[in-house]
Amino acid sequence: MKNKSLTYVMVVVVGIVWYNVFFRIKSNLAGDDATILLPNAQPLAVKAHERDTFALHANYPDPFRGGSNVAATLTADMLAPPPAPVYQEPKAPKVEYWPRVQYFGLVKRTESKKPLCIINIDDMLFYLREGESVSDNYVIRKIFRDSVIIQHNKTRRTFRK
Repeated sequence: MKNKSLTYVMVVVVGIVWYNVFFRIKSNLAGDDATILLPNAQPLAVKAHERDTFALHANYPDPFRGGSNVAATLTADMLAPPPAPVYQEPKAPKVEYWPRVQYFGLVKRTESKKPLCIINIDDMLFYLREGESVSDNYVIRKIFRDSVIIQHNKTRRTFRK
């Protein structure tokens, strides 16, 4: 019996909430009639304001220069507008040519500690170990199962399977 009375109370509360929701939606869609401007209405007169101008006189001692007058220390160079900045085009970074490299994997013997990697550089197949170099100073720096690190001059690149 308790649950039935609680259900009726909840139905009334939910009804009141939905009534408020629909009432707010209706009031937002209808808009206010008080904000409609008639075409005959005169615009409000706006007062014209005069610009107030004044000049600053720096006739007090400069606290950072030890008592000298600021106006007396201004020179013609300080009053002249600063020169326009000179725009220098940024230099394009030097792009280093890297050939097409494919890493096929590594071969490792049980008694050998250094693995042998299989690399295709510009359609030429190489079998190399760490520290060995190929033409044009391409040096194998590190060999992993899924990748190899190759250094040319000061740049390093990683190639994956």
